[in-house]
Amino acid sequence: MPSVWHIAVLSRVVMLCLMLGFDTLLDDYDTSGRLFPDDGFAVSTENNAPFTKTCAAVQGLVTWDAVYFLRIADVGYEHEQTHAFFPGWPLLIRAVATMGTWVVGTITQIVSGDSALLGLHWKASPSKCAAASSALFLSNAAHVCAVVLLQKLGTVVLQDPDAARSAAVLFTMNPASAFHSAGYTESVFSFFSFFGFWLLTFETASARNAAALFFALGCFTRSNGVLNGLLLLHDFVTKVLPAVGVVWPASAVPVANLFAALKKTKRKKNLVCATAVFLCRCLVTAAPLFLVQWFGYRTYCTNGRTLNPGTLNPNPKWCQVWRPFPNIYAHVQHEYWNVGFFKYYQAKQLPNFLLAAPALLVSCFAAWRWVQVYLASLGDGGERNGREVCEKTPWRGEVGKRNEKGARRRSARVEKRNENVQAFENQKSIRKDVSWMLASSVRPYLWKWFLMATVSLLVMHVQVTTRFLSVTPGVYWFIAKQGLSGDQRFAKTWRVLAAAYFASFFFLGALLFPTFYPWT
Repeated sequence: MPSVWHIAVLSRVVMLCLMLGFDTLLDDYDTSGRLFPDDGFAVSTENNAPFTKTCAAVQGLVTWDAVYFLRIADVGYEHEQTHAFFPGWPLLIRAVATMGTWVVGTITQIVSGDSALLGLHWKASPSKCAAASSALFLSNAAHVCAVVLLQKLGTVVLQDPDAARSAAVLFTMNPASAFHSAGYTESVFSFFSFFGFWLLTFETASARNAAALFFALGCFTRSNGVLNGLLLLHDFVTKVLPAVGVVWPASAVPVANLFAALKKTKRKKNLVCATAVFLCRCLVTAAPLFLVQWFGYRTYCTNGRTLNPGTLNPNPKWCQVWRPFPNIYAHVQHEYWNVGFFKYYQAKQLPNFLLAAPALLVSCFAAWRWVQVYLASLGDGGERNGREVCEKTPWRGEVGKRNEKGARRRSARVEKRNENVQAFENQKSIRKDVSWMLASSVRPYLWKWFLMATVSLLVMHVQVTTRFLSVTPGVYWFIAKQGLSGDQRFAKTWRVLAAAYFASFFFLGALLFPTFYPWT
């Protein structure tokens, strides 16, 4: 059986070959996909024309938002709307492109024997070809690393190596695979997030500190990286607080019980220190989000403007909106991308809702399954109560032996008892297949998944739901676990549907993304 990293490498090779092949064979739906947002000149103009067929092919995959990322990597933030894209990914592209340019140039000069020019090209800006190649290399390499981390994480969290492997394999072929190979943030964000999640499983102070740093890198790449703080919060409540003497029932408890538990702890000093360290980790995780807003405020709202001062609005309205601080990211999302609560609910957007339907349906089904097993675990819904219901159902009545009416009663009671037994067995089967969802180690990943699904449905451009959720471990764990269900008929049907969904979106993404057709 091949290892998951071999499968991951193969999936990236196949995806890149498909995208390059389709881009070569088919004309783009809209050639404006090649335009940079700075001046309206195409990438393939005379001054910027790729000098080899390889560069032409690589730059052919720079479409949609990848254009913005590479432009920011090249010249920085030129206009207000480009602040929708966080700087972590463009900076990483530029760093690798610069390093690659230097390495290639040095090797070339050594081979040619022109050692007098060694190092002079270090200060030169990398070409667009180098930037596009670096973006592809980073994205695909990060995806392979993220696959390995997801398997390691799943093995620890799920305590089920088979499910962990299945989930990692699903991730290699996820429906947003085109974006995990193109110059987008999905792969590198997954790598940073999964690495942080995996570090938290070690439950040591140094591991938690390192996890916060990786979460910060994720937040520097994408705004929703701040949600990784939910994992820090869960770790603090379930692992750190009990270690300093704060103990309360393992089940969900009211906030009042939590405060009561805090008051009872005898190691107050340790509690204060642990809380302070936790808050520092949260601050580190969220710091990039605030730094990006501060940069935008300083650029457009103060006298310290640094970008095209002659063309900027001297008094942008968003500079005066404190919620709780001037937020250029929220302004850009609202003003330029029309992102807002129920704003996307328009008749013309119905095709995009259909495109996102599979991801949303899986999310809803997972939520329903979780509610089922959660209710079954409470009080009267538990296994003990189910057994009592079966045992206490009356069916041996003496009245039924005396007359026909009693016989009918007895028959009805026997039928009722059989129904209760069947319901109890079904409940046990459901609990067995989804009881893993109640595990404390799994809980924060499911919360994060459901929160992201809710936001994508109500606030965001709904068609991005597929790739928005593609960086969430809970999605793959749920799909893998359902495919390994004890109900063989259900498990087989589920595997067929999941395979069809993943494979179809894999190939459609490879076809539609590079040819600039609407996609997720």
